[in-house]
Amino acid sequence: MGLRIFRGRRGEHGHEHRQLKEIVKLLRDEYEDETVFLLTNVRVPYGELDCVVLVPGGPVILELKAYRGEITGSENGPWEVRTAEGTVVPLKKNLFEQLERERFSFLDKLLPIRAKYFPEIDERFVRRVGAWGYFEARSVYPDGQVNAPAFPWFAVVTAETLLERLRFLNTGYTLLPVDMEAIVLELRLEEYDLETGRAVPAGMPVSPAPPVTTAPPPARPAPSPVRLPRQEPSQPCTAGPFPEELVLDNPRPLSSSQRAAVRSRNTRIRVIAGAGAGKTETLTRKIVHLLLVEQVDPASIVAFTFTKKAAQSMKTRIYDRVAHLGGEEACSRLGEMYVGTIHAYCLSLLRDYCGYGNWGELDENQEMAFLLRVGWDCHFPDGGNYPRKCEAFLRNLNVFYAEMLDRSVLREQAPEFIASLEAYEDALKRHQLLTFNRMIQVAVEELECRPGLAANVKYLIVDEYQDINRAQERLIRLLGKNARTFVVGDPRQTIYQWRGSDERCFEQFAEGLDPEEVTIAENRRSGTVILDVANAVAGGFASRYDPLTGVRDVPGAAYLVGCASDIGEAQWIAGQIERHLDAGKCRYSDIGILLRSVTTSAPVFIDEFRKRGIPFAVGGKVGLFRRPEVLCVAKLFMWVPKGGYFQKSRYDFNEVYIDDDLLYSGCRDWKAVIPGGVLPEGLVERLSLWKAAAADEAYPDLISMYYDLLNTLGYQQLNPQDPQDAIALANLGRFAKLLTDFESVNRFGGAPREWDQLLAWLCEYINAYATSAYDEQSPDDIRGIEAVQIMTVHQAKGLEWPVVFVPALVDGRFPSGMAGKPQEWLIPRELFDAEKYEGDLESERKLFYVAVTRAKDLLVASCFTSQNGRPKGMSVFAQDFAGAEQVTFLEESDTLPFHPIPAVGEGDELQTYTAGELITYGKCPHLYRLRQIWGYEPPLSDLIGYGKALHACMGEAATMIRDGDNPVAAAARAVDQHFFMPYVDGARLDKLKADARAKLLRFSSDHTEDLRGIREVEARVEFPMEHATVAGRVDLVLQQGDGLEVRDYKTSGKVVTPDEAALQIRLYALGLQSCGKKVGSASLAFLQDSSVVPVNVDADRLDAARATAQNYIQGINSRDFPAKPGPFCSRCDYGVICCWKARFGAGRG
Repeated sequence: MGLRIFRGRRGEHGHEHRQLKEIVKLLRDEYEDETVFLLTNVRVPYGELDCVVLVPGGPVILELKAYRGEITGSENGPWEVRTAEGTVVPLKKNLFEQLERERFSFLDKLLPIRAKYFPEIDERFVRRVGAWGYFEARSVYPDGQVNAPAFPWFAVVTAETLLERLRFLNTGYTLLPVDMEAIVLELRLEEYDLETGRAVPAGMPVSPAPPVTTAPPPARPAPSPVRLPRQEPSQPCTAGPFPEELVLDNPRPLSSSQRAAVRSRNTRIRVIAGAGAGKTETLTRKIVHLLLVEQVDPASIVAFTFTKKAAQSMKTRIYDRVAHLGGEEACSRLGEMYVGTIHAYCLSLLRDYCGYGNWGELDENQEMAFLLRVGWDCHFPDGGNYPRKCEAFLRNLNVFYAEMLDRSVLREQAPEFIASLEAYEDALKRHQLLTFNRMIQVAVEELECRPGLAANVKYLIVDEYQDINRAQERLIRLLGKNARTFVVGDPRQTIYQWRGSDERCFEQFAEGLDPEEVTIAENRRSGTVILDVANAVAGGFASRYDPLTGVRDVPGAAYLVGCASDIGEAQWIAGQIERHLDAGKCRYSDIGILLRSVTTSAPVFIDEFRKRGIPFAVGGKVGLFRRPEVLCVAKLFMWVPKGGYFQKSRYDFNEVYIDDDLLYSGCRDWKAVIPGGVLPEGLVERLSLWKAAAADEAYPDLISMYYDLLNTLGYQQLNPQDPQDAIALANLGRFAKLLTDFESVNRFGGAPREWDQLLAWLCEYINAYATSAYDEQSPDDIRGIEAVQIMTVHQAKGLEWPVVFVPALVDGRFPSGMAGKPQEWLIPRELFDAEKYEGDLESERKLFYVAVTRAKDLLVASCFTSQNGRPKGMSVFAQDFAGAEQVTFLEESDTLPFHPIPAVGEGDELQTYTAGELITYGKCPHLYRLRQIWGYEPPLSDLIGYGKALHACMGEAATMIRDGDNPVAAAARAVDQHFFMPYVDGARLDKLKADARAKLLRFSSDHTEDLRGIREVEARVEFPMEHATVAGRVDLVLQQGDGLEVRDYKTSGKVVTPDEAALQIRLYALGLQSCGKKVGSASLAFLQDSSVVPVNVDADRLDAARATAQNYIQGINSRDFPAKPGPFCSRCDYGVICCWKARFGAGRG
């Protein structure tokens, strides 16, 4: 651990010794919890190297130069240094040529060592040895003298810049300590002390592992045995029950139907709540009634919402209501409730209790990328387009999981599909991955085998019950078997049939158990005219429902507009938006434009809004690729691989860019983004250099390649404070997520990196899938940006706007021309309800119903009679709309009358922040915005997941120790059974596993007595603070006398500083104290060196931690994200694209 120094011969020149001491001090401070070797006077075939540094990023040769000043020199010609006094000092040799010779000489030694000791590392990566000139401090080497993309191994560094360059070596692999020891052994170097010059005694010999040979990857262990949740005594959040009327009447009285739902103590309750009926408030009051009136333990409540946003909204109201009635203390244990999505609950259940703690999860985009990689081994039918076959398989996979189909039946009736399914599930298990659909099935299987997993669930509440599928229904039945179950839904708003939603689940809820049914028909959202339209649309449903009745005493307004063309429609709507904004009637964010399909209907609006400068955000699965900034970077990425192309729409083969058309079209797109529309000087030439570097494998990963592209484009000119630039910056962050989604799954299991193939596959992924799958960052994700929201009706579910436009009500658009068309299925149609997935007019009408019920004050529907010169007929839904009595008809020449539109307050929902997120904000608010809000990703490394693996093994060991196992034996068994890393395998994984085993065995041996006092493992905390909740997981809670010790494991002391780690653990202590637990001490355990450092948690320190966290939360909630340039910049993953870091570095130079 830390720095070790070796030499090939004794003695250095005076300046070399002085510079080596300078380098040693830098390395000791920076790598105190990592292994780094400094090699001096290294003999090579053509002489001797001054210095070689072995860091995790690989070897770097340093040629020591005792000169200070401005350095000039290139690949050819003389090198010289101009001192501060103006003296020009020539170097005896061309530094570039000297380093190039030294590099090749060192490689002659290194490559045989690699073949003998670490052949699992690709030779191409090992050849990326850096060779740098090291000059005196404050020296400057102006950029552009050497072609950096062509010679990425070359650099000129000083004491100020050495560490940053070492941190961001672009080698593509990690040199492990055992690999460094092998290099030292084979180079026959002697370990010594630089200060004294004496050899280090041979008490700690350098002994590398024996040479390894590649072998097939070992079989993955099965998840560990299920552990049932611990039963804790019930603890209400207040000292006594509250009067029921307080809950029912505050902050405003509930309606009679809402009161009936809240007061009922029936074990099964089904609530039919129409659009805008206040179901979120009803659910909130139900939970508050349970907490304050019925005095139930918060930990016994599970509430499922359809989206994360809905969960945040519900949590906000619960905390507000409880705080208003019971004070802040009553909120202290609310974090023990579960309020969130079904998927997140299942993932938590599996990780916490079922042995999946070190498994990853794939979202739908990552799953498609993963299937494109492994699908070749999944026995798909021969012939046809491969990406389409993958999509077809996933569509059928969704049916299989959603419907909980019988595998034995499929084995008989669909043997080809079941063979593909089993091969795919084997691949998921091999890489320890769970998908959204798979995790629900696994959770159902675990609950069926071990009902005790649901023992703590006493009250189960489910929102949007009409949109659940059969698998989710079974999960809810299992969780609610011994719990009071309360479900809310509206069959009129069942709009997700195409992915398995089944409204019959709502009808069949608690069948045979005599559920109580409550109907809430009041609408609190819309004006009465808009409700008349909604009821007219609902009148066309096959089933009959109670009409919505208005609560607001305002009429609102509804208009149907006829236009000559789709372009005319977009121009008319844009004009009305400008009129309303100019008159101060509303804001951009008060307006929603809801489309059946963004793909077919959004382009004309995007073009028109761009012309007029109307800020907008596009939802829907193609929204990201409607943005010029994303089109630019996508086209330039496609320009790199041989045969690359970009197809703007997967369905439009007329607009395909190839060769240099990709370059020039990308530049035109960027011109629409860059401030002033002026491209950086020499952009085409610099992009050509970037392309050459990328094609020559100069980048270790796609993110590094991407961030260099952003620099080349002049990305730093975009201003985060400008709303349009902020949207562009956020969307470029989304493209980083796309690249990571793709590359990460293609590196699972330590797959060899074939760079040309990776770029070619990326081209297929983007063209065949991503252009129709990724949406852009929505204003909800990039809070505070004023923009009109253009989105699909599906995305609009659960949202509302004062002003809603529903355009393109023409045949083939809305309802969709695809609805009801039979699809090809790999599963026989008779085994499931195929028509549900294929859609029909009824499902389209429900979608239209959702669209019109999003409007609060002004609803405008429109249609057109021609598109591209072809006639278009009015949609049946436009006719339904026209059938409402109070609809006003307008023509394209008319203007939209002004109507009262009440001001909408800023969103003030309770946010949940992890302690780690708050630390990130404290480190640098701009970093927080890049990472947490805009979604920029760090570069991939093969060691990603090492810290998580150590934590997971220590967690498994801690559980065994708590249950009575010997600490050392438990640590060994935990590593042997559960150590896993996603991006390495074979010999590399074995080395890392051995390293982890040694660390954990040492720690367990050194701290046996402490570990015998384990009380809780991975304890979840969530507590209120400054209109937010702070959440986290405490690695260990130890019993120390009559109090508790909070302990957190760390694998590094550099990424998180001691002060930041102390803040984190003090926040955990506050969380446990808020639950009534007595915390007497806290500590940080560093697994790298087996040390335990106490952290003071007295009242003053905890008050200071609370104040610091509150300050950070205020900054985030007020959207204050200033940059904090400083020493951390040299370690920041985003430094390369940060304009503030560049300024800080320039200031230092």
